[in-house]
Amino acid sequence: MENKNKSNHRNFELEERTLDFAVLLINLIESIPNYGEAQAGESSKDFIHNMQIALRELRKSNIAMKILPQKAYGDSLMSIAR
Repeated sequence: MENKNKSNHRNFELEERTLDFAVLLINLIESIPNYGEAQAGESSKDFIHNMQIALRELRKSNIAMKILPQKAYGDSLMSIAR
């Protein structure tokens, strides 16, 4: 019975982490200026500036994407240790 409860708890944690990850991805995607916005710049300087912002946001997103699996792995280890 105890093993079944642990299995259900892990499944629930996985579902919660999956939902959290999906919401994070949506938020990241919505926060990144896209190429269309950059093209709408009124000058070459404006275009370059908008592309620099997009690149900076993509770098932040890349770091976040590397952190998330490690956090999930750490959470899994913590639940096993309990």
